[in-house]
Amino acid sequence: MKVNLLKNAIMVAMASSILAGCGSDKGVDYNFKADNQVEFSDAEIVINLNEDSGIQVLDLLEGASANGKPLNSEDSTIFIREFIFSTPDNPAFSTPQATSSVTGQATSPFFIGEDPSKLAVQTDAFKEFLRFCDSTDERGALDADGNPTGDGIPDFPTSIKYNVQFIVDNGFTLPAGEEATPRVMSLTINAVPDPITGVAAADLDVPSGGSAQLIAQPTPAYSCDDKTLTYSIADTSIATVDSNGLVTGVSQGQTEVTITSVATNSSTTVKVNTTPGFNLAIVNQDLTDLGTPSGSKEVPSCSFAGVSVEPTIVNDDLTGEYTFSWMSENVDLPFLSEYSDGAFGATGVFSTGTSANVGKTTKVTVGYDSGYTGVTAGNNVLSQDVELTVVKNDFCEPGESANAAGWRTDFNLDGVPGWTGASAGSPASVTATSMESLDGTSLAFTSTNAETTSAVNGVFNKQRNYLSATYGLGADSIGKKFKFSVWAKLDKMPAAPITLKHVLFPWICEGEGCVTGPGYDRRRAIASALTAELKMTTDWQLVEFINPLTSTPVWTVPDHWSLVADVFQSYEIDGLPVDDILYLDAQTAVSVE
Repeated sequence: MKVNLLKNAIMVAMASSILAGCGSDKGVDYNFKADNQVEFSDAEIVINLNEDSGIQVLDLLEGASANGKPLNSEDSTIFIREFIFSTPDNPAFSTPQATSSVTGQATSPFFIGEDPSKLAVQTDAFKEFLRFCDSTDERGALDADGNPTGDGIPDFPTSIKYNVQFIVDNGFTLPAGEEATPRVMSLTINAVPDPITGVAAADLDVPSGGSAQLIAQPTPAYSCDDKTLTYSIADTSIATVDSNGLVTGVSQGQTEVTITSVATNSSTTVKVNTTPGFNLAIVNQDLTDLGTPSGSKEVPSCSFAGVSVEPTIVNDDLTGEYTFSWMSENVDLPFLSEYSDGAFGATGVFSTGTSANVGKTTKVTVGYDSGYTGVTAGNNVLSQDVELTVVKNDFCEPGESANAAGWRTDFNLDGVPGWTGASAGSPASVTATSMESLDGTSLAFTSTNAETTSAVNGVFNKQRNYLSATYGLGADSIGKKFKFSVWAKLDKMPAAPITLKHVLFPWICEGEGCVTGPGYDRRRAIASALTAELKMTTDWQLVEFINPLTSTPVWTVPDHWSLVADVFQSYEIDGLPVDDILYLDAQTAVSVE
């Protein structure tokens, strides 16, 4: 029987206390008494395990004796209690969770079975947390510009050492004021080398007369094996490829490149499509694990999907204005309008409808309409497709508040409940407006400081604050993942880049970096900021925030948000000139499985 270790340890400790208080006058003898104190032959139990060795059972009574005789749980009643786990060499290490028989739940990789003198470890749970040849260090700290700098500890260490402290109780009564000597186990779990098992690569479009780099890598990328790849192409009249995977388009058409791992001779084949010299690209579709376009995009319900297209031209310069044609195959997700991206590209806006559209899909096609294409004839410009899938927008369906008055959270930025100027930076002037609106009513943030202007939304009421009820539930929120977006519009053409930050922070937390005392400024040390640089345009633009710690759109509720707390949201604007206005509308939050 597997049970959670912490729960089991508590049960054992409780049983120990109860039995110690029971005497023979009650007619029950649990044999929980001893004339001799527990002694240990060694200062600690030292154990080394590999990450892929399955379930390992460790004897907690190793080296333990009383009156010179080894302790044995079969011959006498022994209770193991007061477990304390620590990772002194890497305090920030997050112990992985093992798989559970209960769908959607996970358990500690440490557990105690029917024999309470044995500690079991599911070593396979550590496979994705320990790596033999990966020195990546991006987690743990950010520089002044919000870029990850690491903390000097590899994100995937080669081993992790646990100090496991516990009490072995055989029923011996200690003199008053004396405490039992803890037993210590030094348990090290080691990574094993990861061999190359294959090659991952993505299809490639390359313009005729231009070059593009194949995206390919051996898998897993962190293997210790030789990572050299070789490339061969089927039809050199369509394209050529060099020894580094650089493909050069020769003539319009399609061919294949075979990519082979030198270490294992495993290979994969990808398509290479040589296109005309003028091309379109959908630049905000979702990405594959290789960081290449996936051909698909998840879009939140109850909002507006934005599909951004950019033109490119080979051996020439883009010039003038460009317009594009847009089409959606699903009438429930119709095309609404086109907004300029401020350079040569544009964003097509599509309605995602109500929450009833969750799960619906459509193929969106964007084609060339007008503009300079160089030597490429307009009718030869290839259109581009992306499949949109509507997913649940949490701000559209927040569920019922436990308070009869409902949520006091401005989900869609249609009003100003709870919005106040923030003292970190200068407070923005926040007003609701129906002017220049994307969907009827927007919030207008007026800058009071070109360096940083900010405003906070939230309320000190966990039942009325949706942010608290979702992200501030302590252990019940930690590890959950989300993506955020908002539509933005500048009232004046910017002369310099403007950065928009979406910030979430709990009012209290515990652990390193947490602060105490009043004041918004003091909470910035524990905030999680997602960032985006605004496009140089006065049209509406879709802002899909990026987590600077991971360079992905996904934000995870941090480990140190371990206390149930009120959570607040702020928008911070860097570089917006004083008295200029930034309109925000239709913000979305999407849970990531």
